[in-house]
Amino acid sequence: MINDPDHWYRVGQGRYFEFEAKDGQVIDLLHEALPKPYAPYTLVMLELVKQGKVYVETARESQISDLPLLCSPKTWDFFVRSEVLSPGVEFQHVESPSRFCSFNGMINLQHGQEYKGTRLQSTIGIVERVANESSDEIVEHREYMEVFEALKRAFRPYLYKPS
Repeated sequence: MINDPDHWYRVGQGRYFEFEAKDGQVIDLLHEALPKPYAPYTLVMLELVKQGKVYVETARESQISDLPLLCSPKTWDFFVRSEVLSPGVEFQHVESPSRFCSFNGMINLQHGQEYKGTRLQSTIGIVERVANESSDEIVEHREYMEVFEALKRAFRPYLYKPS
């Protein structure tokens, strides 16, 4: 596990997939498609919280089935975390949660907001590889890539098609 993501950088572009699905469909597909060997899974919700004059990024974990309760105009950015692949994370001690989650291979789920009765497109994404600034050690997230590919297959019928 990469505990100091500020000393690492992304190698390559990363991967993403856009789709259109309602909350219930997303929850059902996550439960069905997430590979069982890496279960259980949680959702890590990212929020910007005002502290004095600045906003600080915070994270908290929840169950996947809580997705509709968590979505709001200010909250749409999540990570899918495998407790097997990323055990023992205490997010209250993580300074940059989005960077920490990304650089540890967790699957980013940006769930589209509802706008005038229509759900905007959603995205899943992954940072496949990262490298250490000083040692140039490269870490590949092969197991999380399996998770990403399983989700991509599940969401394929909901592929985003711009009008």
